[in-house]
Amino acid sequence: GVWGRYQIKKDVVKIWVSQEWHDVCFQLKVIPSNAVLHYDMGDKGVCTTMQMEKHMSSKSGNFDENSYDLVVYDVPLNGYFRFLKDK
Repeated sequence: GVWGRYQIKKDVVKIWVSQEWHDVCFQLKVIPSNAVLHYDMGDKGVCTTMQMEKHMSSKSGNFDENSYDLVVYDVPLNGYFRFLKDK
């Protein structure tokens, strides 16, 4: 199994996952679907989309910008994905 944790602050979700050989961090932004992507499928709630902002890995688990082993990966522009609330 993989151990992980997450933190939500306003509209930013950070996810940290630890594996034996390194740690991975993702930063996602929750966005208002209709305002940004201009679609409305009648889904409940206004925020049904997330966008990946950062993807990083570190063998030491240190994600500070000055970490010696931090690797920051390119994130595709407009990399949106949808999520829906449970009914």
